Amino acid sequence: MSFVQPKPVGWQPPLPPPPFDASRLAERDRFGLPLDRPSLLSESPAEREARIALVKSLAADMVRAVVEHLGREEAKRLIEQAFDPLPAKGKSANHQRNWKLLEEYDLELVSAPGEERKIPQRLAKRYYPDNKDSCDSLARHIRRLVASRRRDQSRKEEWEKQRIPTLLERVNPDQ
Repeated sequence: MSFVQPKPVGWQPPLPPPPFDASRLAERDRFGLPLDRPSLLSESPAEREARIALVKSLAADMVRAVVEHLGREEAKRLIEQAFDPLPAKGKSANHQRNWKLLEEYDLELVSAPGEERKIPQRLAKRYYPDNKDSCDSLARHIRRLVASRRRDQSRKEEWEKQRIPTLLERVNPDQ
């Protein structure tokens, strides 16, 4: 028995990388850095350390200059705006479906007030009567939505307790 697999018909080895153009390394930008990021093979470890040290010192100098000219808070805002936020991992929430599930939960809660813990499973069975795994998953999702809503409400109430009324609210409290 051979573990070597035959090459498919028409197979060709991958193309070699383009030839190295050392003249591009001599071209520098206004900060003294190479126009193209050098590969690990094109620069020695000492050159790489020197380039990284230069980049770090340039970054520190730039931040100090921005803080000096704009102030700390404005500089912080400017630097944060310069970086794009990282894309969210996983699926995005289906807000319409979540609202609909919470609305159905609330309607069930009004009709059967003592059965809070059974409602998510009952709602899930409506959507997936034949699929137990999907039913369990949806029931868990509904429970998490309800818990999240309760947490948000308690945070809002806590914030309202700690909030200092504005001057307008102090002068005219009934508005």
